[in-house]
Amino acid sequence: MRSSTATTKFTGTLTNREAIGKWEAGVMAFAHWVLQNTAGKFLFVDLQGMKCTITERDGDGILMLFDPMSHSYTQTSCAGDHGPKGIYAFLGSHICTTVCKAMKLISLPELRTILQRNVDDHAYEDQIAHSTLETENSYSERGFPSLPLLKILRSMCATGIEQQDI
Repeated sequence: MRSSTATTKFTGTLTNREAIGKWEAGVMAFAHWVLQNTAGKFLFVDLQGMKCTITERDGDGILMLFDPMSHSYTQTSCAGDHGPKGIYAFLGSHICTTVCKAMKLISLPELRTILQRNVDDHAYEDQIAHSTLETENSYSERGFPSLPLLKILRSMCATGIEQQDI
């Protein structure tokens, strides 16, 4: 049993609405929670939904969200993924409400730091992968065996082994 056909748009692809009611505050906290629980790697945006009553127990109803978009730190989640720019747009316009605080979500500055670390790590991984390929190709062209050192260093960086641990 559907109680309403009115659709409410809570967020855009790069914009947020002010959380003025419990439904808006809940949706915004959900977006914040997803970003936190993916370690700053993924965010649902363009959130819209419809209040529904499915059973008598639903009281005020439930909110059915549909047709979301997303942003990821690698900009690979979907066609409308704006990557870190999109996530930073959310962080720049999100205002934590009592719902965020009740859920004990981490602060926006902490999320920005996590996102920046992900972006930096991703760029570093791309750089290492590119230089490993170039180095292996140049050594192979000169008749030398491929150089495994860069693979070892990359593996050490990925596992957190520091140079002083060698």
